[in-house]
Amino acid sequence: MACWTRHQGAQPDEDRYSRLSATANPPGILVDENLSPELADVAADRGFPSQAVARLWRLRGRGDRLIARHAVDGDMILITNNMVDFERIYQEMEAHPGIVLFVCHSKLRKKAWQLKMMEIALDEIETEEPIQQAIVISASPRGRNSATLSVDRYYLPDVAAENI
Repeated sequence: MACWTRHQGAQPDEDRYSRLSATANPPGILVDENLSPELADVAADRGFPSQAVARLWRLRGRGDRLIARHAVDGDMILITNNMVDFERIYQEMEAHPGIVLFVCHSKLRKKAWQLKMMEIALDEIETEEPIQQAIVISASPRGRNSATLSVDRYYLPDVAAENI
């Protein structure tokens, strides 16, 4: 059983964060190799063009910057649980189609929890594409077989940090 809450950060100046593309097509999804490649299948079943790094021989085992560049160059939203490295990389980018970060306790890294978090991520993306944003989906254990899931959005690069 899971319960979840939603949080939203302050929005920056809309002119600065205009859409990267004006197409009606859904954004692409790139699932990092530290997550199940089946998450790409879930995205494809919901109509998102998707790839999994684990299935791309030219990206498997490569550096995080190369994976981020592949996602951005392909206009794809990256899905990862490597928040520390990718948040720093995306903070340095001038423009990107968005990133989804899964944050969870080690016992919640099983595929079943990844699939639940992926469904929430796709719901969020369908509601509003995360252009220049990070969507963080956090899972905290709550008892033996349940967890609390929460969603947060914020802009990358962080406008508040730039104005300091």
